[in-house]
Amino acid sequence: MTHAPSSLDLLLSLDAPRRPAPDEAARLLVYVQRLVDHPRPNLTAARSVEDAVSVLVVPSLAVAEAWPPTRPAPRLVVDIGSGNGFPGLAAAALWPDARVHLVERRQRKAAALAEHVVAAGFADRVTVHAADARELLTEGHGLVAAADLVLLRAVGPMGDTTRLAAPFVAPGGRVVHWKGPGMGPDELAEGRRVAAGLGLVEGPTQSGDGERTLRVFERPRVERAPRRS
Repeated sequence: MTHAPSSLDLLLSLDAPRRPAPDEAARLLVYVQRLVDHPRPNLTAARSVEDAVSVLVVPSLAVAEAWPPTRPAPRLVVDIGSGNGFPGLAAAALWPDARVHLVERRQRKAAALAEHVVAAGFADRVTVHAADARELLTEGHGLVAAADLVLLRAVGPMGDTTRLAAPFVAPGGRVVHWKGPGMGPDELAEGRRVAAGLGLVEGPTQSGDGERTLRVFERPRVERAPRRS
């Protein structure tokens, strides 16, 4: 199966750190080709690879900006309400050594995600969970307070989704929300209030795709006090 050269060229022309390696960019194109070729269940409104790259892949690669470049790469990523697999798969492409968990409660969509993940060559590092995110906190998946990044794109109000994401976040880990211009000041204020109540501190807002911004909250690392001799 071939792809329009412009799609690959576009991904490889992105500025670092958003630019995936060539083999990872190729996997992303295989994945979005399958989204376009298999419209049932409906995982995207895009009807061409070019459109899918523009509306799904490129905006999701902005997650690279939400992780400090001075830190080691994220080791574990959770994408809650993954839907079509993004932004979780963008994280998998940017950080190939990370374990990525796509959480999608709708069974048919989760099953389709799992098939596309295998076909695109991500199955060795991406796990699809057909479950509500809250279920993963009680089933021994090793995700409680373990994630370096918890990603939320088009899931719900910031306060509710921050509350949902917080139990997954490790010390030093971050919750990242993709938010568009429709987010009002009340939603932002509630998100900040909930985050503060859960011990999360607001990080720098990052540019997304021109329409969305990335709102970041971090769980501070707890420094152990030195023992007295």
